[in-house]
Amino acid sequence: MRKGKKRALEKDEDEYKSAHVRFKNPFHTTRTYTVTLTSASDDSSQVNTVQKTCTIAYNPPTRPVLVIPPQPLNTPDLCDSVSPDSKTKTQSSVPLDQFGAHFDEIQDSSLAVEYDDTVGSACSCGVVSQMWTCRCLDCFQSPITCEQCFVQRHQTQPCHWVEQWNGTSFIRCDISALGHAITLGHRGELCHNISKKTPPLDFLIIHTNGIHRTKLLFCGCVGCGNRMQQLLKAQLFPATTEQPTTAFIFGDLQSQLFRIAQIWKVVTKP
Repeated sequence: MRKGKKRALEKDEDEYKSAHVRFKNPFHTTRTYTVTLTSASDDSSQVNTVQKTCTIAYNPPTRPVLVIPPQPLNTPDLCDSVSPDSKTKTQSSVPLDQFGAHFDEIQDSSLAVEYDDTVGSACSCGVVSQMWTCRCLDCFQSPITCEQCFVQRHQTQPCHWVEQWNGTSFIRCDISALGHAITLGHRGELCHNISKKTPPLDFLIIHTNGIHRTKLLFCGCVGCGNRMQQLLKAQLFPATTEQPTTAFIFGDLQSQLFRIAQIWKVVTKP
């Protein structure tokens, strides 16, 4: 007996042909279709027809993604076609034009900060051989002074940078370059229990205005506490608890912790 197979499918507007089989929805992973089996005898005297429902699986085609390239904001044709007179000025361009008219004055004032006419003059403290060579830009409108006067003015502000004249320009350095050492426990004054010949400790202070490689002397009074306790009293957070040689300014540490907390809040937000 000869056997033949014929596949019959119900056609629809959304039919999709894949591997010679038509499916209504091409993005489904399984399809059900009807198979009609027709068999006939050798003399074609009897014909048998059987219909069966089968389910097959296949890999659906990927959906195409339409990518539109970004268009330039200002094309040459558009820019050339618009005349300068026809362009309207925005609110931000008006102040820029006002500053542009005074560009030379702003440039001269900015360059004038790099030099001081009083450099090399005798200091008003009256000490012989003390000249005006140091200034502080961290202080507001601070006058130029000699090295000794600068140290006296900054005993409670030792993390202000020194701008020292070297003969051709001002160079930035730490206050320890002037021979000063930060002292703890007596509000900037040297502890009476420490000899003036005691060598200061090399210390690293991380401040909001930079990293200072400076000199530091701990208090030697009874009951003043260990190094960590003295640093904490001076608003310096030590990097270690045992014999610290690095500390962070509380203000800088608080700002960094606040920034970390904000980042952590964004990262852990559900």
